[in-house]
Amino acid sequence: MDVVDNSARKVQFFAMDGSYLRSESTSYFPVRYNVTGGGRVYAMTAQFEYLFKSRMGDDIVAFKSVPQDPNGMPGDGMLLGHLAVNKESLVYPPINFPVIVQYTPSRAVAYARSTPD
Repeated sequence: MDVVDNSARKVQFFAMDGSYLRSESTSYFPVRYNVTGGGRVYAMTAQFEYLFKSRMGDDIVAFKSVPQDPNGMPGDGMLLGHLAVNKESLVYPPINFPVIVQYTPSRAVAYARSTPD
């Protein structure tokens, strides 16, 4: 289990019994955080340029540009959603849009499906 501390830019990990395992600092402000079985990290960020970061070892990739509103401000608040992993891919269902998107580790869209309202 992980707990994201956006203000301190770190993620804390706990065992299922609640005992503390470790803490991991990030160079960005994480909002959501998930780790695949193979060790790839996916994070939703509170940065204005990109919505997601993917990390495997020292290889860090930012992707999914954040659109701007008509005033030129980042519209990242409307893109908040949940993160899940499927094998080594990222599954992202945004809160405000009826869709589920799966991204491959190479940042390609594997599928996008609409959901019932």
